[in-house]
Amino acid sequence: MNAHPPCRLTIVIPTFRRPDKAQRALEYGTGRGFKILMLDGSAAPLILSDRVRRDPKITYKHMPEPLSVRLGYAARSLETD
Repeated sequence: MNAHPPCRLTIVIPTFRRPDKAQRALEYGTGRGFKILMLDGSAAPLILSDRVRRDPKITYKHMPEPLSVRLGYAARSLETD
């Protein structure tokens, strides 16, 4: 069986009121060899495409919290090098 190597990189993307750029970043990251953790501080959550929602390496969190809270969440959540 041909197993994929474990993912060693997570890209953390804090975003706030930039839905077009956030969507583009998530679409770009779909199917890549790295994980994405997007922490969105906007008032309204993004509507994610099916492709993005199905990708197990992409985590989108709608967190209308200050940046320091979102980055603290990221620090506690990372499982990669």
